Amino acid sequence: DLKKKKDLYFSVNRISKYGNTPLLLKALTLLCISVVAYFYILISEYYLLLQLSYLLFGTSWVVMGMNLGHDAAHHCLTGNRKADNTIFEIIFGLQGISGYLWKLRHNNSHHPFPNIYAYDSDLEITNLFFLNPNQRKKRIHYYQHLSAPVLYMFISLPWIFHTDFMPFRKKKL
Repeated sequence: DLKKKKDLYFSVNRISKYGNTPLLLKALTLLCISVVAYFYILISEYYLLLQLSYLLFGTSWVVMGMNLGHDAAHHCLTGNRKADNTIFEIIFGLQGISGYLWKLRHNNSHHPFPNIYAYDSDLEITNLFFLNPNQRKKRIHYYQHLSAPVLYMFISLPWIFHTDFMPFRKKKL
């Protein structure tokens, strides 16, 4: 049984299945960056500082969503399901993403069928990235190692305006 193997691995290696000190430090660092950036957004009198603050604030929240929010959605951040659900809903909600729909899509299509074209809805997020061999390769895909870090800062926009509405157009998630 896969669950028993997983539990044995963590037990034998004396590793917690939940967040550890480096994860806590990452969470606190991202939270501090976002708080400081938000503070400078409010008080900045200089255009360049304002733009840098917006960039840091947005990037820190995207990273929080993709790291901390994802771990919390799988109940492996704190070890407390209620706390993890609350953290997940707050992080995704503040980004304008429906946590409920994301969890539904992610757990019902990505986990049973990871990286399988036409079944894993995470592969349908955008055509800007080459994510599977069934996809038609475009010129931009040859440079995705350069463009992806920048484009991922904007990945929540399609989720807010497109992906959250996909379940209403399809019979299957």
